[in-house]
Amino acid sequence: MMDAVDIDKLTEQRWSQRRPIVLSIDVLDHGSLVTTCNSRDVGLGGVFLESEANRLVEDQDVELCFSLGENITTKHKLQAKVVHVHSRGGAGLKFKNFDTNSFCALQEIMKYSSPVFA
Repeated sequence: MMDAVDIDKLTEQRWSQRRPIVLSIDVLDHGSLVTTCNSRDVGLGGVFLESEANRLVEDQDVELCFSLGENITTKHKLQAKVVHVHSRGGAGLKFKNFDTNSFCALQEIMKYSSPVFA
């Protein structure tokens, strides 16, 4: 677990507030599936992904694919960069290369009142 100093440092670097939202997310690298994991929290600037076996490395560029809710066929895709990897599992990612569709997908995530989507 991170200490308070590390958490404060990361919070200062964020340009938007994060919300505790659980999404099942496929992480792809150059079109190949790296891992599927759950988000712990999401903001307009990034996401923390929980994972027992870290298959991500710092500065890695990836694509995140997810749906909002069950039985929804619309897949949202966002480009992201791995900012930090935790030795106990999990990674913080920063969204990048925003386009209109990506930003709308993020806004859709943030407007949900229920914090859990599987």
